[in-house]
Amino acid sequence: MSWSKSDAEAYLAGTKSLDDLSTGIDDSQVDTSNNETSVEDAASSESVQPTADKPQETETSVEEKTASSDKVDNPEKIESDVKDTKKSKAFTPEEKTKHAFAKQKSKYIAKLEAKQKEIDALNEKLKKYEGLTLKHFHDDQEAYNDYKLDRRFDEEKVQRLQQELESEQAEFVNEESAENARAKLEACFPDEADQVKFQNLIQRAETSFDTMHPGIGCKTFTEFLLKEKDRSIISYLQDSDNAPKLIRHFIHKPEAAERIMRMNNPYNKMIELKQLENRMLLAERMKAKQAPVVEKKSLPNTGKVVTTAGQNTGERDWTKPISRREAEMLMQQHKY
Repeated sequence: MSWSKSDAEAYLAGTKSLDDLSTGIDDSQVDTSNNETSVEDAASSESVQPTADKPQETETSVEEKTASSDKVDNPEKIESDVKDTKKSKAFTPEEKTKHAFAKQKSKYIAKLEAKQKEIDALNEKLKKYEGLTLKHFHDDQEAYNDYKLDRRFDEEKVQRLQQELESEQAEFVNEESAENARAKLEACFPDEADQVKFQNLIQRAETSFDTMHPGIGCKTFTEFLLKEKDRSIISYLQDSDNAPKLIRHFIHKPEAAERIMRMNNPYNKMIELKQLENRMLLAERMKAKQAPVVEKKSLPNTGKVVTTAGQNTGERDWTKPISRREAEMLMQQHKY
């Protein structure tokens, strides 16, 4: 089928589609004398303005189609591509734990904020419609009863949400404290064996502290710390990065904690606890700097004379000149 110049221009302009041209034009009605001219015109106009109905297919699109078809037919290729494009970074167990806790913490905070926002909205509503009477409802008893029921329902809902919020906040604080305690434990005792040893010590102190120290009069270590009225030691341990080392020290030597408990001024208690912490850290650094002592091994006593270079073995040193007396003694010995 041949196109006229007008049909080509209409097709390029988008006013006619390919179907319209094929059905609306009879080949016999087209002037063949203008074939070459119309084709040349269409080609020239096509080079200036690309068609909207037939986008050009580039090499990149062909490659993408081929690659996509290969992936569909080959699941192993998809798996290998995922491994290549998403290379997982090697994280330490500590980093993984911190990342997991950070995600959980953000979820907790978002949940608590949403609940607090709902409580604030209900309180605002109760405050806005507080003190309404039957007159405000134009003596409509049914509407007034609905108002009182809705108000009672909102008050009970606020109370319930408030209890849930306080419970979730306490749970979040406990989990955050546990995470901080774990981080302090790993910082103070990097070796896993030392961590297990410390945890066993804590378990023993919380079950049989009276057996470890019969004169203290406390069944558990926690009970021992709670003897202090102002809770200065507990407060210091909550903030100190070296709390595990201080706890270990107080479990083994509770008299050190008792001496601080007997102080009257909380400020002096804090100073004493800080000085104790510094002394412990200094002792650890000094111990780490000390070179290991190598014991000198003594040779076993076999009854033989052990000589070294430069010592007199009783033999004649023939590199030195012989005296007259030595010569006479050798002559008599060998009967020269």
